[in-house]
Amino acid sequence: MGGDSAGANLAAAVAAVLAGDEARPKAALLMYGVFDFTQLGNAPPAPGMDPGTAAASREAFGMMMAAYLGTAPDPAALRDPQVSPLYAAAKLPPCHVVVGGADPLAVQAEALASALAAAGVPHEHFVDAGMPHGYLQMEFLPGARPALERMVAFLGRNV
Repeated sequence: MGGDSAGANLAAAVAAVLAGDEARPKAALLMYGVFDFTQLGNAPPAPGMDPGTAAASREAFGMMMAAYLGTAPDPAALRDPQVSPLYAAAKLPPCHVVVGGADPLAVQAEALASALAAAGVPHEHFVDAGMPHGYLQMEFLPGARPALERMVAFLGRNV
């Protein structure tokens, strides 16, 4: 199971829900997703990010949260594993977590990788230097092809 951006959030949430089910995924590819809505927009900007881009990211995160959970989400909803799958990390299958180093969501990937490690869930975590959000869909960028090859190898080892 896998997804990128919002799809990574959904894939992780569904994988956690299916943890005890016969249909449980054997592995998850989680690409530059939001895994903890409690921290969305609260993290410092990515290293080297200019202040204008950081401000735009905070604004985008606010719009994303409002679209997903409303303008005044219940704090309990933010911790619901179906919204913030980081809180169900122990239920996830082996995961390949990838993000670009210039992506404001890099802190989300790091937090999920830490939660997976603490739960003893096998995982790989890659931060591709200088790559922006969505870079895997842009094969002309230097980090895209190696990241895709790592994902194929991960699936070969886990499925």
